[in-house]
Amino acid sequence: MEKPSKKRRYIFPIILILVFVLSLLLLRSVIMKFSIIQTSQSPALIKTYGSSTLDESSLSREIFNEINRKRLELGNNPLEWDERIYQAAKAHSIDLRTHETFSHHNVEGASVADRLKNQDLFFLVAAENLFMLKASTENIPDFVVEGWMNSPGHRWVMVDRDKFFTHGAVGVTCGNLSCYVTFNCADFIVSKKWTLKPHYYVKVNLNDESFGFQESYPVDIKIQSSSPVDMYFFDSLSHMNAFIKTGSDRSHDNIMNQTHISDRRLAQKDACLLIKNNSNSIADVTCELIYN
Repeated sequence: MEKPSKKRRYIFPIILILVFVLSLLLLRSVIMKFSIIQTSQSPALIKTYGSSTLDESSLSREIFNEINRKRLELGNNPLEWDERIYQAAKAHSIDLRTHETFSHHNVEGASVADRLKNQDLFFLVAAENLFMLKASTENIPDFVVEGWMNSPGHRWVMVDRDKFFTHGAVGVTCGNLSCYVTFNCADFIVSKKWTLKPHYYVKVNLNDESFGFQESYPVDIKIQSSSPVDMYFFDSLSHMNAFIKTGSDRSHDNIMNQTHISDRRLAQKDACLLIKNNSNSIADVTCELIYN
């Protein structure tokens, strides 16, 4: 048998090597293509993953400050930030995100009033605004507040023409895709005004059942008068009645002859004040009770 030539003997190995190289090149191309497809499937997620790094505490304050800016712009007083209202608002935002729901009631059925009471807050009236938005939204404070301003019910709470609310807070929580915003506001202040004749008294209940008191609360007492007044504090109605019957101005717990009085007490059951005009002229008296 004739031996194959030297040239023919090398052709087959060369062909095998070329096939192997081409296979490697083809396999590399497929791998690269698959890698590119996998990377390009979720470009939006790449953008929003960074949203979980939002400073939620700062964002809460920024939204609250924007609400106050709107209130001032419209001629109303700014709300005072209250940390316990913040805790209630923050907890509700977390609850909404956790359960993927959007409601003024949480999964246990608790309302904003229930949630504030759980923070041991006494209030006369309370309200709540909610907002849900994409976490990648630019300028979130403006976006949220403008959204509320364009909705009559939400606008009413923020503008507060009747000046129902004195304190508030905003709680924000954000995930990869969405942010939940809860704005709560409430009124802690009872204001009273009188015109007192010379040497006349007026009684002030600190724990007024008509306000829905269920327990004792701390209260700041601020009195301003056009003429000097005396303030007497009593921890029970019986002590006050005994003081009135004696006709004596002597009391162990009083602040005397002042036009501006600032005091802090515990508004326990039957706790009350007597304010006396301690002058020979008419006294215009204003008393603010600031609870919590």
